[in-house]
Amino acid sequence: MRHSIIAIALAAALVAAAPVQAQRASLADRVAALEQQAANNQGNVDLLNQVTALKSEVAALRAQLEELQHQNEQFRQSSRSQYLDLAARDRTPRDRLATLKTGSYTVEGPLLVGSALAGAGPAIEGPLRVFGRHLGEAFQLRDDLEDGDAPPSEAGRLDELVDHAVAALEDASLEPRAARALIAIAGSIRKAEP
Repeated sequence: MRHSIIAIALAAALVAAAPVQAQRASLADRVAALEQQAANNQGNVDLLNQVTALKSEVAALRAQLEELQHQNEQFRQSSRSQYLDLAARDRTPRDRLATLKTGSYTVEGPLLVGSALAGAGPAIEGPLRVFGRHLGEAFQLRDDLEDGDAPPSEAGRLDELVDHAVAALEDASLEPRAARALIAIAGSIRKAEP
């Protein structure tokens, strides 16, 4: 009987220990599953950080590309202007010559490069392009008047070009301080004595 009591006690102990062992195994499985899920979540966070970094790099590359496109256009205008200055003075109308000669790369080009670097869109670039074209032509005309390359009768056209440049800024969505600075630059060309 003693053996049977010991056997029953041992069987009862084993039966009682089995759920605890099963709970330990179940708990270990749940901890492993949670650790795996945390590792997956960290992988997702890392992937999201990489995507965000790549988006920033793409935006920076687009800005550099736009800047390089504007600089390339300036170089083309400069080359075209130098050619016209040397080879085609008499065959090109004076206003086109003045625009191509230096106006496009002394005023218009730098304005467009600056607006691209600032992230300005077409609503600002359009008026700046018109402003730069007129002011660049006025700058070249002033230079030609000072050098004697333009007849004195062209002096009145200088104010007209500056007026057109300033008028181009009226509908532009520029900050007031920026608009005042551009208008002051235009005024400095007007005030110069040819």
